[in-house]
Amino acid sequence: MTQLTPTANLTTIENNFTQLGTSLDSFAPRLLDWFAENGRHDLPWQQHQTDAPNPYVVWLSEVMLQQTQVTTVLPYFARFMASFPTVQDLAAAEWDTVAEHWAGLGYYARARNLHKGAKQLVEVIDETGDFPQTLSRVGSHLWRWAIDRWRDYGDGAYIVMASSVMVMSNVS
Repeated sequence: MTQLTPTANLTTIENNFTQLGTSLDSFAPRLLDWFAENGRHDLPWQQHQTDAPNPYVVWLSEVMLQQTQVTTVLPYFARFMASFPTVQDLAAAEWDTVAEHWAGLGYYARARNLHKGAKQLVEVIDETGDFPQTLSRVGSHLWRWAIDRWRDYGDGAYIVMASSVMVMSNVS
């Protein structure tokens, strides 16, 4: 049996990531080619045919599609967009109205978090003038949120949020 040392393990991991990176470089174009030929191009949240992509539409669809089939989401998405065409409209809506629109889609925590997230996004948009395009654009708002939660819930909320911001800032 071969004994691996920490250095050997690190070398193996680095080699695997290098190989993975090379594989991904050739994989992405093949995936995009496959999608161009075989993928669905008729979904209302797809942004490839518009000059001004709408991140709210994509965000809404991503939340709805979590653990839910596309065919199930389509009528809910249409109803949401008819009633809440902008993130500001969703944020301004009463929770009961949002819940009525979500009824039957399941996983109601998604709807609660979507509604809360819309309110937070509107604060960011009001301050910056635009829907945030990167995590760094949201960072200071997350810190403010953490401080507010700390006042309400104590040190645990602050520590969790501080850790999350550090992780996200390393990703972006």
